[in-house]
Amino acid sequence: MEKFKSGDIVKLKSGGPNMTVSNYVGIAAGRESKTVQCKWFAGAKSESSNFYEDMLVPVEEEKK
Repeated sequence: MEKFKSGDIVKLKSGGPNMTVSNYVGIAAGRESKTVQCKWFAGAKSESSNFYEDMLVPVEEEKK
């Protein structure tokens, strides 16, 4: 079962920018964790990278 779905807002457990989950891209060899593609903006530049699912935590939405 996948921990996140496309459109979820996540960040690395170690910190960093909020990122949007794009999709799952597979399971890395020798790891139980699935690989998640995430996208974010660094200023006006769009960035993208893959992270192991267990490196990410959901970002709580701000309450209005």
